[in-house]
Amino acid sequence: MKAGVSAGVSIPASHLETDKTVRDGIRRLVNTGNEVVVHGYRHTSYMETPYETANAELTAIISCFDSRLGVQPAGFHVPFMRCSRGTVQAAEEHGIEWIVGTEPSDVDTSISFLQPESPYDLQLFERGNAGPAVTERMAETAEGGSLLLCHPNIHAVHDARKSFAAFLAEGSFVKPSTAAADETEQLGLLLDCFPPFQVR
Repeated sequence: MKAGVSAGVSIPASHLETDKTVRDGIRRLVNTGNEVVVHGYRHTSYMETPYETANAELTAIISCFDSRLGVQPAGFHVPFMRCSRGTVQAAEEHGIEWIVGTEPSDVDTSISFLQPESPYDLQLFERGNAGPAVTERMAETAEGGSLLLCHPNIHAVHDARKSFAAFLAEGSFVKPSTAAADETEQLGLLLDCFPPFQVR
């Protein structure tokens, strides 16, 4: 992460428990001012998850983030961008302030919901775009105060590290919590970091 870039880093908690290299990399990102974001325990779906299951998982996740990183996460990037009402209830009880995903219907909550700009990088790569075209399209469609969802590993797979690094160097980004609070016209940046990934 370059100096001056703030981002959210979403990671399944199981990786923090089982992989010291991942844990150390995420800790370095947190120590340089980035925020860690819940991304499930094992990247499972929360679309139809009952409250009891979501509560048990979030209890384990929050405990893991506290013991392994010393942080209390404020955000939850729900896998597959959808979650149940029970998941929202459990998240709120665990102090989650914002969720990246679609708000379920008929839910009464103080949690803010963020939708990333679409199409995001993974979708653009799946449609056959190359690295520079992906980051150019993301820059063109992004509006101030919105959230960009990026998957650094996917850029590496598509031999697009240089264009992604240039995109980060040219941009001015803030943490998703800042975007969720409507405190900025800058772009929020959320990096979906599943192993293996590199922190430089």
